[in-house]
Amino acid sequence: MEQREARRRRTPNVGPCAVDGCEQPMRKRSWCASHYAQWRRTGEDPKPFKYKWGQAEPRPFIPKQRRVRATCSVRDCTAQAHGQGLCAKHYSRKRKYGDVEFVQRIWHEMQPCVVCGSESRSIKSRNLCSKRCERLFYTYAGDVPTERECVQCGAITRLTDLTKSGNRRKSNGRLCASCQRDGWRRECLSVEELAERDGPTCSICREPVDMTVKRSESFMCPSIDHVIPRSRGGTNEPKNLALAHLSCNMQKSNKVA
Repeated sequence: MEQREARRRRTPNVGPCAVDGCEQPMRKRSWCASHYAQWRRTGEDPKPFKYKWGQAEPRPFIPKQRRVRATCSVRDCTAQAHGQGLCAKHYSRKRKYGDVEFVQRIWHEMQPCVVCGSESRSIKSRNLCSKRCERLFYTYAGDVPTERECVQCGAITRLTDLTKSGNRRKSNGRLCASCQRDGWRRECLSVEELAERDGPTCSICREPVDMTVKRSESFMCPSIDHVIPRSRGGTNEPKNLALAHLSCNMQKSNKVA
């Protein structure tokens, strides 16, 4: 009972902080919030702060100085240096080849392309002007053909002549332009006529062909197969045509059955 009465008679936390020189309002144990936190942290009676509240001099603002990297030590190179006083390009050259001045691919002045004869400098290569010529050069081991004979009509096509779109003609094709256009035309016989002539049986897998199936529904639809592929000299004559499933025809590709 005495403790309860003592608590009731306790002075309320009203007024300034009990620490000398502190004008903050009292919060707990007759101290302000800052001195009360100091007492809880240290366990000792709080001491007055060196500066009064809000009167401390602010620290001077010192802006950060941005680090300036040195430039590459190679002559006429203005890139920033990263390792050993060299930029990224010259540093990789030194690690790979041992010399910062080494250049793997140099286009010699006025030297034509070894494949098409062009003097363009659109690609940084030694003797080749484009990725297309580079691929042909390595495909044929440096001996790229300049002419191509059509396997169907025997016409000679110069591969160095450019097409209407300005591209170089493909050297792996086996048909001339006119025979390629003829291949897109209607065949001599339709799938219905081939089914009437030879019966509704696939010439490749020897299974029956459903003539009612459409191409948009299944790959087991009927299709026209060239016994001798057109890329190997086959023609659109009726004796070279046969009925086959589209899937079997695609798997056969340009092989001769």
